[in-house]
Amino acid sequence: DPDRIWLQPSSSLLHVPVTVEAETDLPGEVQAALAFADEKLGEVQLLVQGFRFGKYVISKEIAQNEKDLLRLAESPARNREKVQQ
Repeated sequence: DPDRIWLQPSSSLLHVPVTVEAETDLPGEVQAALAFADEKLGEVQLLVQGFRFGKYVISKEIAQNEKDLLRLAESPARNREKVQQ
């Protein structure tokens, strides 16, 4: 029963910035992959929609999240040979 499930962020929102939107100097792939307080609450709301109405309802958002994380993982900023040594 989806109404009996409690969801919350995995960590306290007390010590994270309010929103990633204020981080205008970050590269796009980094900004898209970050989640601060507002974004974390949005993710929780998205999961609630998925539990209530089925994963197909949130499939676009999940696919976009996967693309954002892949883009970050493949970013030249994250794959520096000097750092790997």
